[in-house]
Amino acid sequence: MRKWLPAAVFSALAAAALPGCADGGTGPRPFEGVFVLDSIEGRPPPLIVGEHTYPNGSRVKFTTVYDSLYFGQDSLVERAMKVLVESWNAQGAANRPDVTVWWYPGKFKRQDERVIVRWNEILSPEGADTFHVRGPRLMRHDFVGVRCSEGCADPYRTEYVYTPR
Repeated sequence: MRKWLPAAVFSALAAAALPGCADGGTGPRPFEGVFVLDSIEGRPPPLIVGEHTYPNGSRVKFTTVYDSLYFGQDSLVERAMKVLVESWNAQGAANRPDVTVWWYPGKFKRQDERVIVRWNEILSPEGADTFHVRGPRLMRHDFVGVRCSEGCADPYRTEYVYTPR
């Protein structure tokens, strides 16, 4: 029994000295793993980012088929994303759907309860993202809206929630 005592004391001291260990694992700690988008504005799949009807009656709908993030060692992150754009003309006839698939790498940095990502400037449609750590999940906010000359609502802030897999 006595030979295990020093190991137990050392483990307790090490846990108290390491961030995220002494507080029951809720503090900052190394960040790794795969996270997938599982809700937009609290709505589960299908992950409809936005829909819009133009003044002439034509419509468009944007759906995220998947959006996954892989946080690896050495602060490397990869994103894979697929978006489906469906549209209908003013008479209601469907146009050919458009599917876009993106993959791009970046670097990330954990700062307290935030994960800041700088995406590869050449491959990414976005320059950077900030994710907020909420328990095991990540959240990010972005503005969603359709750009048009008239009849469009202003872009609005949208919440995206990613869950670990």
